[in-house]
Amino acid sequence: MNKIVYLVVVVMLFSCKSSTIAQEKVPEKSQKPKVEKPKFSDVQDQQRIEPNTILLTASIGSISKDAVICGKSYKSITAVKVNQILGSGSGLVNLLSAGQDVELAFMNTKANDYDTLKEKFVKGQKMTLKVREGLCPDMTQTVYEIVTFKAVN
Repeated sequence: MNKIVYLVVVVMLFSCKSSTIAQEKVPEKSQKPKVEKPKFSDVQDQQRIEPNTILLTASIGSISKDAVICGKSYKSITAVKVNQILGSGSGLVNLLSAGQDVELAFMNTKANDYDTLKEKFVKGQKMTLKVREGLCPDMTQTVYEIVTFKAVN
């Protein structure tokens, strides 16, 4: 009888010991790699274009003084041929395309001196222009106002 009790005790000790070892060797869960969120400086590096605005390169055709477009008078306008559209903002109704001839109006604050503009805008010169689209009150025509301009070398 003593032998049977010893045998049962030994079997119980081994069975308990093997289960504790199995519990100790539980593998740790692998951690998911962290995904970095974009920083504000990353977003700032991209060139933003405001709504109703087009960034383009164009060749200057002619410049005129005292013009009326859509019932609004402008001190000067220029006729250009669009070479390339570099980017556009949202909300545009009539998007310009490469090869299109269009008249662009100078905003009154930018065109105070017609003679100075005539010196800067030489026929055939290539310019980078940022233009803002505006609709006429009757919604049948579009007027494009030059916001900024820069000569292309």
